[in-house]
Amino acid sequence: MRQDGEDDYGLPRVDVVVPDDARELDADVAAWRREERERRRRERVRRLLRPFTRHGLALPVLALTVALALASGILITFFGPRPVPQSPAAPLAAPTAAVGSVGGRLPDVRVVVNATSRPAETLRPALLVILPPECGCEQQLHELARQAVGQSLRFYLLADLRADDRSVQKAHKDLRPMVNRITEAVTGVVDDPRNALAAAYRARGLTTVTVRPDGLVSQVFRDLGPVIDARLIKV
Repeated sequence: MRQDGEDDYGLPRVDVVVPDDARELDADVAAWRREERERRRRERVRRLLRPFTRHGLALPVLALTVALALASGILITFFGPRPVPQSPAAPLAAPTAAVGSVGGRLPDVRVVVNATSRPAETLRPALLVILPPECGCEQQLHELARQAVGQSLRFYLLADLRADDRSVQKAHKDLRPMVNRITEAVTGVVDDPRNALAAAYRARGLTTVTVRPDGLVSQVFRDLGPVIDARLIKV
């Protein structure tokens, strides 16, 4: 070894300490093994994720979207509104009273349901609820919807526009949020451009018209208050 700190081959001097007991290296060996295990884990994870990351973020985002869609479908299936078990429409019966009365048929007019024009008599069997302007009667509607389900009736809401300057389209739009909050029954909105139903049944305040499967009206209630009798609706 030369005095300038380099060996005879011109290499820099290295201080190497050789332990007397090999067990002194146990800590270093254990640390090296931990690093190797961690490296192998990272390699396994990369191999598992390689199919998903091959195309960047597109595939993980697509997989997440599919998973969310499946989860939403399951939640809607179990917790969404249940279809109403409805009685089938029977052949129209001969009326025993005039239109607009108990025992009579619905007026011979056309209404619009789900953007489709149809005769009012095809709404049977149903509970028709005629709402005055600014009804403020959502709690009553929940109870009426529950009773409609119990009687296997379709549940329809329509606005009384006889003393209201809203258009049919505006009234329909105003009813939609309320309809979406009524989960007790599958609810529809009836657009009655001529206000024929409200006029025929002399609607006053919150009014209900119960229509049997044979098309005859079995009940008409007007000015319903804030508390609805739990057994009010009967076919």
